[in-house]
Amino acid sequence: MKNSFVRLALTMLVGLAGSAATAQPLPIPPNILAANNLPMVMLSASKDFTMFWKAYTDFDDIDADGVIDRTFMPAFKYYGYFDPTKCYSYDKDSPILRFQPKRISDANGYCTAGAAEWSGNFLNWTSMSRIDVLRKVLYGGMRSLDSETDTTLEMSFVPGNSQAFVKYYNGDDLDRLTPFNSDAAKAKGLTFCRRTAENSGTSHTGTFTPEIRVAVGNVILWNMTEVRTCNWSTEVDYTWRPDTIAYLTANYTTPKGDTAATKSDYAHVGSVPSRTGENASFVARVRACVSGLLGHEKCKNYNTDADPKYKSIGLLQEFGVSEKTGVEPARAEFGLMMGSYDNNLRGGVLRKNMGQINDEIDPLTGVFLTLSPGAGGIIKSFNEITLYGYNLNTGRYAQPCQSDTIKDGECPSWGNPVSELLLESLRFF
Repeated sequence: MKNSFVRLALTMLVGLAGSAATAQPLPIPPNILAANNLPMVMLSASKDFTMFWKAYTDFDDIDADGVIDRTFMPAFKYYGYFDPTKCYSYDKDSPILRFQPKRISDANGYCTAGAAEWSGNFLNWTSMSRIDVLRKVLYGGMRSLDSETDTTLEMSFVPGNSQAFVKYYNGDDLDRLTPFNSDAAKAKGLTFCRRTAENSGTSHTGTFTPEIRVAVGNVILWNMTEVRTCNWSTEVDYTWRPDTIAYLTANYTTPKGDTAATKSDYAHVGSVPSRTGENASFVARVRACVSGLLGHEKCKNYNTDADPKYKSIGLLQEFGVSEKTGVEPARAEFGLMMGSYDNNLRGGVLRKNMGQINDEIDPLTGVFLTLSPGAGGIIKSFNEITLYGYNLNTGRYAQPCQSDTIKDGECPSWGNPVSELLLESLRFF
């Protein structure tokens, strides 16, 4: 799939066969004296702010047909925490606010209009960030609830500033993709924003609730302010310049192909929406791998066929866990070299030495193990990546950051020294 998130600064390095004459890396490091070695994979990962951009940009040709894809395409399966072949309900009255798989969608990927159902495919398009996709690929996603019988995935922290991302959709199939089937929603379309629920705290020290905010109508400018974006009017109220609204009315083409000048229902609203009527917030968590409703999810049964207990998995579980540790090795060993916040413009830090993943995942239950403070680990390190120094009270970072004047140690979430990360990984081998 051709999309922006596949260009993440994640590189897998393995030993390549070569000779001394060509000075290529040895197939086996000189300190390893064993025959028939299994693959060793060093993950080299950035941790900068671009990891928190939306996964599906709407200015890429993701299906490789030569045409830029500007909106949601029902025929395309969007990868993410939600199964693109399922319909979900939202547990608004449950102690655990989350999306719950309800049933498999129809052959066209649609849910039932008026049945309070969400398309998993549509939710992936509206809400997935790049770091969410990476976590999903590597280990099945970041878990907010992780027991032997329940796995709930939680989306990443996205600040309530201009880094929050917005999607607007007004297709005729809206009521088969979302629970919104009122005349107003079908006539005007819906705007979605991914951000955190809170407006106070500091990004790298607090615990925050990820949200998907939904407003009826065209609010494509909802995140187009310097600070404090995608707010409800009761939080921070603001308007947009009349000339900006006039320009959008005359020139902005909606995903459906209309302009507000030709269809007044699609005109951009003049001020921040209020959380009233159909406008609502949804916690960006989803229950995964429910027995009897697996669909296209990548799950593993950690119990008997008669009493299955499924957990979401990724490449680390598939290749890096030995089910007979100490007796049989895993199919591959993994290490992690990752950038740091202290030296954000230089090199990287070895977060995990090369080895199997049994010290991070219980091979009998699939539950992630709790590592001691300061301990490394691939899963722990990727889960701890966040935007550093963002103050939710003010909507600003602790330091003003200019790309042409930034120095090492300043603006910790900026800086992306990929070439040095690759060099450090080669030096490790």
